[in-house]
Amino acid sequence: MSRLAENIYFRSPTWLQNLLISTYGYNLYRKRYKGIFTDIMAEIRLTEDLNAKQIEALQAERLNQMIEYCKKKYPLLSEIAGRPFALQSGLYSDLSHQKTTNPKEVDR
Repeated sequence: MSRLAENIYFRSPTWLQNLLISTYGYNLYRKRYKGIFTDIMAEIRLTEDLNAKQIEALQAERLNQMIEYCKKKYPLLSEIAGRPFALQSGLYSDLSHQKTTNPKEVDR
């Protein structure tokens, strides 16, 4: 808390201190448990009964989505890698064949 807020709080009557603390706590609760939290919890509940194969397929799908996003947002990544990343039949492919680049060379 800032020094001004502390001074106001400590000089306030007890009922106002209680109101200020309750308001502060409510704002913390909203920040912590509203918005994206409910979406994430719904997704967790949908995926908690998946078996290992289904989880692996979901991870591969999410990885593909992230790679596609990165390729669209940062086209240079495809050029650096030499060719687009690929996943084979829902399993992670061996990425050891991908060309690696020295970060100092990328800046040139």
